[in-house]
Amino acid sequence: MSFDSPQIKILEDSLTTFLAGKNLLYGDPKIIFFKTVRGILAATQSDFQQGFIKNLRTEIRGEVDSDFLAQATRLLDDGLKDSAAMLIGAVLEDTLRQLCLKHEVSEGSNIESMNIPLRKEGIYNLLVQQQVTAWAAIRNNADHGHFNEYDLLQVKNMHQGVLDFIVKFL
Repeated sequence: MSFDSPQIKILEDSLTTFLAGKNLLYGDPKIIFFKTVRGILAATQSDFQQGFIKNLRTEIRGEVDSDFLAQATRLLDDGLKDSAAMLIGAVLEDTLRQLCLKHEVSEGSNIESMNIPLRKEGIYNLLVQQQVTAWAAIRNNADHGHFNEYDLLQVKNMHQGVLDFIVKFL
């Protein structure tokens, strides 16, 4: 629910009426105010339970990951494949962690320790698992200074692939 939602407007109007102590033709302002609040809370709870309201934590993580992927784009534009690979790999690992939380899969300590259980739980198929494994290899090579084991195009493909992966699964 955003701050410009109809529910907030109704709540503000009801609170204003209640605080002003206005006599209403159709009932006691206190009772009307509390019934309004109860109705909005019930509707909000229902919306949340049905998945219509995004989880704030997921929303924030998405913003952070988006910022990191934008930074990786700038690094790639400057030809800095190694730094970009490390950053994209960190976003991938965080995304897998979020998927584990979302699907109640045991959270691992690295990409592969989350990748395999997510595939076994049917979150994605074997082909996706193998792609994640390939991205993990690029990230691990970057993290351990094996910069000749991958090239700029592979990191660019990793960047686009991780972005697509996030959109599809998270």
